Amino acid sequence: MDVLRKLNFKKTFVCLLVAAMSTLLWSMMIQQPVYAEGETIVLTVTGDGVEKTVEFTLSDLQQLTQVTQTYSAYNGFPAWKTFTDMTGPSLKSLLDQAGLKDEATLITIKGSDGYQITFTRQQLLEQPRYYFPHGNEDNSQEDKVPVEPVLALNASEGLLVFGQAAPQEETNESFVKKMCLGGKIEVGTAALEQWEPPTADPTGGSKAAGTQVTLTNQDRNSFIYYTLDGSEPSVCSFLYNISEFKENKPIDINEDVTLKARTIGFGKLDSEVVSYEYTIDQTVFTIEGAGWTEPMRYTMEAIKNMTDVERDYVYYHEGNPTAIKGKGVLLSTLLDELGIRNDQWEFEFKTIDGNEYATGTVQEIRDQQCMIAYQIDGQDVADVTGDQVVNFEILRHFNEGQSPGNRLKYVSGIEVMKIEADINVSDIKLLNLDADPISTVADGGGYCIEAQIANQSDTAKNVLIVIQVRNGTGATAFSGGNVVECVAMQTVVDVTGDQVTTEFTLPDDLSGKAYVDIFLWDNFNSLSPLGTPNHELSFDIEG
Repeated sequence: MDVLRKLNFKKTFVCLLVAAMSTLLWSMMIQQPVYAEGETIVLTVTGDGVEKTVEFTLSDLQQLTQVTQTYSAYNGFPAWKTFTDMTGPSLKSLLDQAGLKDEATLITIKGSDGYQITFTRQQLLEQPRYYFPHGNEDNSQEDKVPVEPVLALNASEGLLVFGQAAPQEETNESFVKKMCLGGKIEVGTAALEQWEPPTADPTGGSKAAGTQVTLTNQDRNSFIYYTLDGSEPSVCSFLYNISEFKENKPIDINEDVTLKARTIGFGKLDSEVVSYEYTIDQTVFTIEGAGWTEPMRYTMEAIKNMTDVERDYVYYHEGNPTAIKGKGVLLSTLLDELGIRNDQWEFEFKTIDGNEYATGTVQEIRDQQCMIAYQIDGQDVADVTGDQVVNFEILRHFNEGQSPGNRLKYVSGIEVMKIEADINVSDIKLLNLDADPISTVADGGGYCIEAQIANQSDTAKNVLIVIQVRNGTGATAFSGGNVVECVAMQTVVDVTGDQVTTEFTLPDDLSGKAYVDIFLWDNFNSLSPLGTPNHELSFDIEG
């Protein structure tokens, strides 16, 4: 067809008559577009999964049958968005031009800006996909509308959009823009790979009521879906890793349950289903308090399954020293497992009858060889108070004096009494691009957010700082609305603190009030908070 581009149509017509090849050449012209001289190729369909490579100009794309559809989308902030009246040729019509082979397995969409994503053929062309008009609330599929993948010529310089298999399926980050500036669709025939199944922590067994289970997968481009009713998980099940920017809430286990989970993501086959059985046992020890995000509950079985030790202790009864041998788990072992290793934490023991006993710092707990003992002198602990039986005691080298604090009975757990935030945010300012203070931002306008980051520790801290802007229906100072802007930066905050400044540009067609959230986490992997989120800044959007 390169030859045809260089020929005058009249000369071509004469040649066709003279050569008596009109039928053959006309067939060739039907199979792939003919471009006018000087037109730019904007999109290419290629790969060993199609019969031939096809190049499209913008006018070629416009001459194909145009489809207009509305799409719902969900992203990892999480935020819900609607793409209204996306218009352009369907993906199927583009592939039909190239001749999609039966053995095609993978479709890779590449934008001219370098972003690309791979789908299995089934995921993009065969799996039913929809527009969900009610958003992701309650995962409702009411009034869903079937939609097909479309190259929207009226958005983002060519936006490849597609529907959702379920309302909470994250698709927004998979839309590929700038497809009409040199984009490419590559169709392959490689054998499909399969996602690795997720893992659970803890992995099952007898647990205390309120035990929290976390799920982990190896690739952040995939998602974990799970069920608690014994059914096979799918994209319509509970989504565990619903957000990249917020810490996922663990799964509470409050009754005997079977947890099933699988990894699902674009470009690979769904993983095998993994299953974990949990049964509820009596809680005998709890770590909780204002300084700890979620209570940690331990059963007797869990404590006995830990690395146990035996130690000699002396306690005082009516002023007389008595030597005893305890068997159990050192409290420092539990604290190590929870990552509590510094002296910014202080604790108190709590008993079932309401008494409190000072425990000290982490280092003091280590020095005391503080033990959760389930045996004393070879006998299982069975202390009775009222109508309750407590099956362990606390033994420790508390002091050298005649104190009963070396042996504590009826202890139900430990309370975290104090935690000092390492990192704090203050003095948040809204600035224009010239660094002048402002109070409003124009719709579609640029602006900056500046914040002071204070380091309360005596060493430099590696901090993930996330600054996001929310707007829309339901938005308040602390939650709601849609995330319209977000910047995440991993940086080292010196002991003297630091100042961060980020530039933003508001999307068009916004109005009302915008709210700014600043989160401080350790890194993208664990997302452990290093300080209290800040929500003090908001501003009005000028129409």
